[in-house]
Amino acid sequence: MKKVTLEYRRFWHTVKKTVLMPERWDELNPLQFIAAIRLWMGEVSEADFLRTACGFSKAVMRRMDEYQRFALTREMMWVRNVRRPHNAFIIDRLPGTDLFAPGMKLKGCTLQQFMTFDSFFSLYISLQAEKANATDALDSFIATVYRREGEYFSIREAQIAVGKTDGVRLVVMEDHLKDVSPLPQAVKEAVTVNYILIRSWLSKAYPHLFPAGEDEETSNTPKTPRPVDWLKVFDAFVGDHIGDMEKYKAMQVTDAFRIMNRRIREAKLRK
Repeated sequence: MKKVTLEYRRFWHTVKKTVLMPERWDELNPLQFIAAIRLWMGEVSEADFLRTACGFSKAVMRRMDEYQRFALTREMMWVRNVRRPHNAFIIDRLPGTDLFAPGMKLKGCTLQQFMTFDSFFSLYISLQAEKANATDALDSFIATVYRREGEYFSIREAQIAVGKTDGVRLVVMEDHLKDVSPLPQAVKEAVTVNYILIRSWLSKAYPHLFPAGEDEETSNTPKTPRPVDWLKVFDAFVGDHIGDMEKYKAMQVTDAFRIMNRRIREAKLRK
């Protein structure tokens, strides 16, 4: 956190107010992140953004001059730099719902869940590029990233996680969509930008599985992650162990990525 001191006149004396401003993704809370997205989208003014990002009251904002607002906003513009990867969803719980994201470094996310939401994300990006209606794909992406506590994508996943299958509650897509569809567009955009940051982290953690684009190392603007043909990747991962497909789907995703990344690296070395 960066300590910033603001000085302004109040009646006959000078008032000093010190605030802490986030400098990294892990210091940013969900409200601040959504406020930044809303500023990008033109939904809020710089003054409204600063009120949320710094906790200033309306009275303090009225006493700021134009340069002070500019300087404070500039201190938060690092959030536009998507060359800073992040390994967690900043919005850990969708507002007004009981839907939670995977933890840091995709903790709790299975390979099946990841392949599902990454495929929806690729579809969303593809439809956007074609200027087609991408709303359903975006909602489906978010609806599969977030799930309720105690929900599972398969019986096998539940068996591995809790050691039983009785009374297991499986993810019902329609129920998730009922919560996701009405969310403000800024929240949906925030999840999308956040996922691009996570994909950037994945490209550094598992470079052979998630190769970065040629211009991604020097760009400050969100780049579309390369789509992955998960059916092809999963078939290669399973190999001849067809009977264990459900077990592979239920693996923790980072365990699966580590194995896949190593296999691809070793295959390249043999060429």
